[in-house]
Amino acid sequence: MPLLEPDPGALRPARPGTPAPDRVPDRAASGTPRTLREELTGLLGAEKVLWQVSDLVRYATDASPYRFVPQAVVVAEDIDDISAVLSYAHGRQREVVFRAAGTSLNGQAQGEDILVDVRRHWRGVEVLDGGRRVRIRPGTTVFRANAALARHGRVLGPDPASAVACTLGGVVANNSSGMTAGTTRNAYRTLSSLTFVLPTGTVVDTADPLADEELARAEPALCRGLLELKREIEADPALVARIRAKYEIKNTTGYRLDAYLDGTTPVEILRGLAVGSEGTLGFIAEVVFDTLPLDRELTSALLFFPSLPAAAAAVPLFNEAGALAVELMDGNTLRASVSVAGVPADWAELPRDTAALLVEFRAPDAAGRAEYERRAAAVLPRLELVAPVASVTNA
Repeated sequence: MPLLEPDPGALRPARPGTPAPDRVPDRAASGTPRTLREELTGLLGAEKVLWQVSDLVRYATDASPYRFVPQAVVVAEDIDDISAVLSYAHGRQREVVFRAAGTSLNGQAQGEDILVDVRRHWRGVEVLDGGRRVRIRPGTTVFRANAALARHGRVLGPDPASAVACTLGGVVANNSSGMTAGTTRNAYRTLSSLTFVLPTGTVVDTADPLADEELARAEPALCRGLLELKREIEADPALVARIRAKYEIKNTTGYRLDAYLDGTTPVEILRGLAVGSEGTLGFIAEVVFDTLPLDRELTSALLFFPSLPAAAAAVPLFNEAGALAVELMDGNTLRASVSVAGVPADWAELPRDTAALLVEFRAPDAAGRAEYERRAAAVLPRLELVAPVASVTNA
């Protein structure tokens, strides 16, 4: 069966008496195991530990298609709680997963051991330097942070599609970028500093001038290891070139190895590695971002092409013209979108090979927007289009 083709026959009704495939396992019926519950409540207080099966099931689902029932849920209130949980888990070889908004489609906010809620008590935005920087707690949504910055004419670089719901802790942990961030405005490139809790419970504030000295005292083996890896990478010119090439394109696979090239000290390397680490290196307790100008003048265009190759060939031309975003849509996407209110019904009849580009330019003022429109218009005669260009502005 071709990918994305409907197959109603695959939907099989459950037979009477057959347990649901996502049924909670019997071991979780009584909630958190007694020993784990007693140890966590003794460590943090009973009010910070959710242990009943209804609590565990509530946290077993996020925006992904997966379902993992945790053994216990901790509602952390401050960095001391985080440090205590991580120290406890480190000493007993237990797993810890942090959960804020849970908007990722890949299940990073789920686990089968200790799940830590870091949204409820982890919201807050502090605008710094007239908006040129901003300090944000990890449970704060991108939308709320940008709302605080908008009055200063500034905006965050990362622009994920779920900005209204996703939180900055997840944005940094996943190196989320969105349609407009690319490789220059993403979390890695715009992060100024962060406060990080290591699996051992050690707290690192990368903005602290004494951070490297304190980290060397608390985690000497970690510091040696980071510097040894840096020397090993830099001793191999071919590897250095390959790493640099990999991060000239959008790349969120694995750890950011270019952190070893961009950082000169263990703390600087660790700051880079934390971005995109998906919680595997510790907990991001606070972030400080360098912000970008909020360009309020927008102009967008939708262009239809006879094929994907024809559409792809146009992307570099619009990039050269200064487009902030160029989104590619294939025929399946276009035809499926007719279910969205406002989309023309005749898109359902588009030829299978049809493709489209949604192109967006942003400028600080009307004059800048007019210049971008002039550049975009100069590109059009070089394209193979199958329909008139539809364009809009926010003027």
